Amino acid sequence: RLGTDAARVAWIEGNILDHAALGPFELWHDRACLHFLTDDADRRRYAEIAARGVVPGGFAIVAGFAPDGPERCSGLPVMRRDAASIEAAFAPAFRLIDSVSETHVTPWGKPQAFVYGLMQREG
Repeated sequence: RLGTDAARVAWIEGNILDHAALGPFELWHDRACLHFLTDDADRRRYAEIAARGVVPGGFAIVAGFAPDGPERCSGLPVMRRDAASIEAAFAPAFRLIDSVSETHVTPWGKPQAFVYGLMQREG
């Protein structure tokens, strides 16, 4: 969709847990990673990577399945969260500024409840 502007984006493909030194970023956007991190150690590592990667005063938009969202996605178990638990997952490096809920309809017509948290990097 970006056309020629895609060249201005640093595309990174791979397992986020293998990328300990990312950044610096002013904006971190996660639309579907956090909910697959069902292990607390993986979730903590992910939050640490985001905190190191986002500049102080920068932002993170993190989305995942809401408490009434699916329990599995693509055959894998997921962790469902509300805005407060997204903030808690990234604390103390980030603080929640705003949140919004969304019902995403899959290409197969199935509704999925999501929650988005907008957070700011402390420091």
